[in-house]
Amino acid sequence: MRFIEIPTKNDSRTHLIFNAYCNAFPADERRDATQFQQLFEEEKAKIIAIEYETNMVGYLIIWELNHCCFLEHFEIFPSFRSQKLGSQVLDLLKQRYHKIVLESEPAHLDEIAKKRIAFYERNGFSVLNAEYIQPAYDPSKNAINLWLMGNFSAENIEIIVEDIYKTVYRI
Repeated sequence: MRFIEIPTKNDSRTHLIFNAYCNAFPADERRDATQFQQLFEEEKAKIIAIEYETNMVGYLIIWELNHCCFLEHFEIFPSFRSQKLGSQVLDLLKQRYHKIVLESEPAHLDEIAKKRIAFYERNGFSVLNAEYIQPAYDPSKNAINLWLMGNFSAENIEIIVEDIYKTVYRI
């Protein structure tokens, strides 16, 4: 397995990743096409294709923040799920970034959210902030209550949240 950083919005994989991203995440939890393309201009943001054997099996959108790596979006494509690839991706990501935080829908929301939280917990993540609010990506979208999870104990979670808000959401 390897990670391949997508260097430009004109890369042939960008369109595939964006279409998968739109299908995988609700509108309130993702960027529109223009905002997505602007990620390529962000110094701290990286869009990464996940390659396994000869296939692109998913993608990551990460931000290299001051205190941690923020995993904004992560998807293994449906045809490659249930093969432990998600766990392998997180293991590889943890080798590169010792402190990782991510947002996830609360376990009580539905069965899918409950399974997602269990997946992250099996992979060494725990809830850092159950009162976290993901800001709206733009005025036409809604802010959402999500859980902020990490693979470490954050003593000053407020500093990390402030960095996410300022760098990722520009508030």
